Order: sequence, then C-alpha cells, then structure tokens
Amino acid sequence: MTKTLASTEADGATGSSSMAVVVRDIPVVVKPCVLGEGLVLTQYYQTLRVEGFADLLPDHLDIDPTAITTGGDFRIDQIALPPCCEIIGVWFANPVISVERLT
Repeated sequence: MTKTLASTEADGATGSSSMAVVVRDIPVVVKPCVLGEGLVLTQYYQTLRVEGFADLLPDHLDIDPTAITTGGDFRIDQIALPPCCEIIGVWFANPVISVERLT
C-alpha cells in the first residue's frame, strides 16, 4: 500500500478507513429570512472550494442572514467549518452575502 502526503491510512479492528485530503466545490445555502422594507440580499458565491478530509467535508455551507437583516455582510471567514477544513481560492474577507438598502 502506498501512502501519499494527501492521505492517511488508519487500520482499526473492524477494517480500514482512509482519510484522504480532497478539494470539493461545496454549495452555499442561504437560509430564508424576512428582510426589512427596502432591503435586498445579494449572494456572491453559489459554491465555495473547500479543502479537507473527505469524511469531514460538509455537504453544503449554511449561511444564516438573520444577523445582518438590517444591512451589512457575511464574510468567508465567518463560515463555520470543521477544524480540518478550509475554504481556498478566495480572500477570507470577501462577502458571501450582503444586505443593502435600495436607493
């Protein structure tokens, strides 16, 4: 069996499991919310590229906009991920969604 830097093999009593490091495009899911009158929500990313152990990557990234329903943004670095996972290919301060007042 060949080991690479991108994988770790762990043999247990019930068999073996592989914790390979992978990169996947994960869908961004914005939870429904009620915005104040004259406000509009903009979603900048439909998917984000995430690197981490295959078994621990989430199926989707949930974004809850209720904290910014009166204006502001939700940034890449505010997305909760398991400690072994990381969003790659974008700047951490980029907004994922924003809520702005229509003029």
